[in-house]
Formats: sequence, C-alpha cells, structure tokens
Amino acid sequence: MSLIDRIKNFFPFRNSSNRGALESYNRALPNIFGNYAGKRVDEKTALTLSAIWACTKVLSESVASLPFKVYEKMADGDKILRDDHRLYNIINKEPSKFYTTYTFIEYLMKSMCLNGNGYAIINRDRNASVVSFTCVNPSTVKIIQDGGFLFYKVKGYNEPISSEDMIHVKNITQDGLIGLSPVEYAAESIGWGLALQTYGNTFFGNGAMPSGILKTSKNLTTESAERLKNSWLNNHGGINKSNKVAVLEDDLDFKPISLSNEAAQFLASRQFSIAEIARWYRVPPHLIQDLSKSSFNNIEMQSLEFVQYTLMPYLVRLEQEFNRKIFKVKDKNRLFVEFNTAGLLRGDAKTRADLYAKAINWGWMSINEVRRKENMNSIPDGDEHWMPLNMGIAKENKQENEAE
Repeated sequence: MSLIDRIKNFFPFRNSSNRGALESYNRALPNIFGNYAGKRVDEKTALTLSAIWACTKVLSESVASLPFKVYEKMADGDKILRDDHRLYNIINKEPSKFYTTYTFIEYLMKSMCLNGNGYAIINRDRNASVVSFTCVNPSTVKIIQDGGFLFYKVKGYNEPISSEDMIHVKNITQDGLIGLSPVEYAAESIGWGLALQTYGNTFFGNGAMPSGILKTSKNLTTESAERLKNSWLNNHGGINKSNKVAVLEDDLDFKPISLSNEAAQFLASRQFSIAEIARWYRVPPHLIQDLSKSSFNNIEMQSLEFVQYTLMPYLVRLEQEFNRKIFKVKDKNRLFVEFNTAGLLRGDAKTRADLYAKAINWGWMSINEVRRKENMNSIPDGDEHWMPLNMGIAKENKQENEAE
C-alpha cells in the first residue's frame, strides 16, 4: 500500500462527520486587488507592467540556472556529489517527462514571485520513492488543516494530497501555511504603474499633447466648430500624423500650448515606479535595465548583494522543502540537495586570480580544485596541496626559541 493510500485510510475524508473539523485555507489567483489608481490588478495585468515582468524573470531565471544536485554528507563533514543516486537525474535533469529542471524551478519561482506560493506534486512508486514531479497552478490549490495533518485539495484531483507528497515553497508568511502574495500587497504600487502606463499610451496616442488651439475672429456655429475640429484631427491627430505641415485659411490662427509641468514630470514618475517595484522584490535596479543610479564601481557589489540577500532566501526555502520531502527517513541525515552559487559569487577575473593565488600558496585549495571552478580539466599531480616551507607549528617554534 502506498503512502498516500495509508494516509487516506487513516483520515477518512468521505466521512461527512469529519468535514466540520476541517479548516480550509486558500490563497488563489487570479484575484482582483483594489487600488486607488483605479486599475485592475491581478497576476496577468501585473505582468503587463515591465518592472514586474523583469523582476519576476530575473529572479526565476537566476535561480533556475543554478546547478541543483544531490550530495552526501560524510562522517568527516565533507560532502561528495552523488551523481550515481537515483534522484540525481530527477532533480538535476528531468523532474518530469514534460519539462526540464530549469523549467520546473523557474515555474516554482514565478509562482512565488506572483502568488507567494509554489506547488508541485511529488509522484511516488509503490516503495514511496520519488519518480517525478507535477507542477500545480496555485489558483487551483486549497490547503486543508485538521489538527496535526495538512492536506492540499487540487482542482482535477478527486482526493486531497498529503503534505508529504506536495512541494510547497512559500514567500514570507503570517501563519506558516500560506505565503503572502506580492501582487496583492503591492497592488497600490502596481496599479500606479499601470495607470502611468495607460496615461503614457493615451498621451502619445493623441499626438503627444493637445499641441495648440485654432482661433478665428469669425463667429462659428456649433456645426462649423465641430467640422473644423474633426478636419484638424483627421489631418493632424495621432502620433503618426504629428509634426505635419498645417495649412490655415479663412482667417484661422494657430496658438501653440506649451507642455504643462505635470506632463513634464511623466517620465520622472515612470522612473520612480520602476524603483518602487524593484524595492518590493529587492532586485537591484540595474538588473531590470534601470541604470540611472548605477556606476561601474557599484554594479559588481550590487550583483553580489543580489545573490546574498535576494536569491539566497529563495534558495534556502527550496532546499529545505525538497530535503524534507524527497528523501526517506533513513537517508535524511546524510543525503541532501543543494544549489551551487559559486559561479554567481566568483567576482571579476582579477579578484578571482588574487583569491586563487592565495588559496594555492596557503594550501587550502589545490591547482585542480581551482581549475574545476574555472571549468577547466584537471592536470597530473594537480590534486596536491602546497604550503610555504618556512612555516611550522607555533608551539614548536616557541620551544625551539626558548632552548636557544
């Protein structure tokens, strides 16, 4: 009997007497979140804002591009790569016959960035061993809690899924069960950005501005004024017809209107909207193509901080959730999965060269270890560790000096 069957037998969901004890949680998109800008804000409309798309994309792709592998912890504290383990190919290459590991992790990250929760069903064989994963749309999931048991009701599945068979990675949470949706809490900022976007489209679609007024000393009837306005718009209205030469007749005079101070602040408002969204996601602005506050000196440090303070919390969430769900009890203390962030933390060529020189000279890295980090093949005798010959144990040197 499989693990899920044993859980189902232990907790009879079909017994109506138990249903009253269930507590149901649901954080499902698409929800429409209100905002004072008057724009509809949900997962789909949020992605039409370039800053949201860029932040979601850079976070999802950065994590998905990292190597995700299975390791074994040895008795001496070292770890070794277990590329011979049955889970290695599932985790590192093909979590499903429908998608790669990159797509799988990218989907979980995207779900966290927009909904606050990423779900994937763990498919097991009769021995309760993991065989694959199935991505689940957060909008189809309801969480059911009863005492010490947690289950997930997924649209399209007849029976609830136990927490042991569901990967659930959460954004920050208030109850430990449901991650908070960034789109919901940032609805005001997103709505403001969407309103600015709509204003800009209308602004330029109407020829960038009401560029002037037509004056005449003659008295015009309502029909004549309307006909004159329509004629002018047909010839000069819209962005494609702006800046054309106008021919005036019948005592008409054109008086241009200068750009208002409010309209002149439009680009500055759009710029602030980008910074506001970047703040919600803790993404350095230069990573979403906003270089207004960046320089050659600070971009590298911002990139390192992005790994340490933005990506690392997501990586820990993913690692801990996979480690407590995919390994059997007897293997949990020695086997684990881990992302390799070394490539993102390497720094520039000069910094790496100085670090490697010190590492080899002081004996805490071998030549081959350095070459492997630089994606180079090993060399003969390159696994030896070297150290200066004019050094010794401090205690022995002290005794020798006292004897002299």
